[in-house]
Amino acid sequence: MVVAGHLDADDTQALIAALNRAYLPETVVLLRDPEEADAEALARLAPYAAGLDMHDGKATAYVCRDFACGLPVTDPQAMLDKLKS
Repeated sequence: MVVAGHLDADDTQALIAALNRAYLPETVVLLRDPEEADAEALARLAPYAAGLDMHDGKATAYVCRDFACGLPVTDPQAMLDKLKS
């Protein structure tokens, strides 16, 4: 899964906090902060993450499975629901 957002922003922290509260031992989370200089390094490591951006200026989560990422969500509970389904 990919979280696109500014690391120090409240909405990004809300998504990360929700992930930390859930038991998801097989989930890998990548943070794509548009302000970070290493965004190109992330794109090389996980090319599919390059086009996953914040939606309407809000931190956005993309749940990815089987080489495809789902529609963006900005609500922590909606993100967890997608992860658990």
